[in-house]
Amino acid sequence: QLPPRDRVVFLPSREPPGARSNHPRLARAGYRVLEDYRNFYTCENLVCLSAAFGAGALMANTGFDVTMQDAWLRGVEPTGLGTFFSGCKDIGEGRYALPIFGAAAVTGLAFEGTAAGDVVGEWGSRSLRMFVVGAPPLYVMQWVTGASRPVEGVGSQWHAFNDNNGVSGHAFVGAIPFLAAADMVESPLLKGTLYVCSTFVAFSRMTDNAHYPSQIFLGWYIAWASSRAVSATELHFADMEV
Repeated sequence: QLPPRDRVVFLPSREPPGARSNHPRLARAGYRVLEDYRNFYTCENLVCLSAAFGAGALMANTGFDVTMQDAWLRGVEPTGLGTFFSGCKDIGEGRYALPIFGAAAVTGLAFEGTAAGDVVGEWGSRSLRMFVVGAPPLYVMQWVTGASRPVEGVGSQWHAFNDNNGVSGHAFVGAIPFLAAADMVESPLLKGTLYVCSTFVAFSRMTDNAHYPSQIFLGWYIAWASSRAVSATELHFADMEV
């Protein structure tokens, strides 16, 4: 009698998080957010954040901010480019952006398994998670730096807990949708274009004389650090998908 034919069984290398939960989608989302936070607060990322805030401190507490702001208002604000930047400000409004991110994530769940649904859903999910990860440190650093707006006429120097405009919230929120999309594409040209677009809202705050260069830089950087954390999570869980 011939031996039974060998059977090959394909099994996932690792079980997806929440696979045994009664609510696997919710459990999976929770695991991802937790991993996002872990990635954001790694030693390597904290060193980079410290370096970024060190650069922001130099810009804010020297003449750099005021000099660049004055030059921007004279050279860019009156031009068509300045008008374009000003028109981008609403992209960074949280009251508009967050519902859009949420609707995109829900659309992905409703049309899961379709090409369009999966893309829209992933973009919405990434964007929401970037906000959830980056918003707490953004809020804390707004108060810790204690800097004021250009229109307040007191300069960009840091005075801890004196004000809450040391980091631009609009620059942070406005960068999220473009950075999330950039992490989803493979074309270097398209990726670079999306990175450039992620700065438009930040520049709108300079054009409107609402934030100094250091403040928009820090807001954008927190969004970028958040996108790196979310991307690291996606890579970590990639081999768990079945």
